[in-house]
Amino acid sequence: AGVRWLPFMKPILEDTRPPNHVGTCGDEDVCCLDVDAARHEYIVPPSALLIQRLRLIVADERDLPLVYLLINVTATVVPLVMVLILSTPSHAYGIAYLATVYGLYLQRFMLALHYGTHVAVFRNDLFIGRTLNALAPMVLAPLFGIPSGVYALHHAVMHHVENNKVGKDLSSTAGFQRDSVLAFLAYWLRFTIGSCVELPMYAWKQKRYSMAAQCALGFAGTFAAYSFTARINSVAALWIFVVPYFVSSLALMFGNWSQHVFVDPDKPHCNYRLSYCAINHSDNQYTFNDGYHTVHHVNS
Repeated sequence: AGVRWLPFMKPILEDTRPPNHVGTCGDEDVCCLDVDAARHEYIVPPSALLIQRLRLIVADERDLPLVYLLINVTATVVPLVMVLILSTPSHAYGIAYLATVYGLYLQRFMLALHYGTHVAVFRNDLFIGRTLNALAPMVLAPLFGIPSGVYALHHAVMHHVENNKVGKDLSSTAGFQRDSVLAFLAYWLRFTIGSCVELPMYAWKQKRYSMAAQCALGFAGTFAAYSFTARINSVAALWIFVVPYFVSSLALMFGNWSQHVFVDPDKPHCNYRLSYCAINHSDNQYTFNDGYHTVHHVNS
């Protein structure tokens, strides 16, 4: 009594549980508390009037918390960027900017970008919907260290299609000693330095020519934005583009490393054996339930 299952959970457990199996919780079912937990993906909700307008253009009202977050980010980070650029060059200002933006939004925005890459948040049948769907990956992402328009190619096309395969997935953990700090640093550096070449090459080899072009243009466009900003304020450009690129790539690769740190060598490409789920944890309320990673790989 009182146990609430997500629709996908009980069939999966019933289909894969051996006869007479007793899990870590004994014979008791595990109650999923994430279903009814208060959401913390956004900081401040918009006005009631704006919410009414947003309901007309979102694809699914359950995704409104993600929209609220994008409003929070646009209303605060973009003005902070302008202030930093127009201020006297100062590394102290840059550190304060990065600490504020990343302290408030890094985890939230990265997982909003992730979710929005898999599911269109705004209605694609509306021009304004298609435009707003491009806001996070094309405009806001470079402010969080991710080159414009690149994330979808790496994550949705490469990572989920190749599914952690060595030599195919740029972020594959399978070829590394996953209890080694040095191995992780090598993993991170390979992605950070090599992605600008390997990602467009991968898309080209897969005959996804438009995505290859978009990726190359995304890297070039982001570098152009950095160069333009550097002419005005080189210190601001460092803290807006360069430092976030390295910090975010470290965060993203540590996240992927952690989610794919346990891989069954007998079945390394089985979704149930290359990742795991973390349930009933407060991080799920900040990350659009990102803890359900095995489920995500089964149906992204």
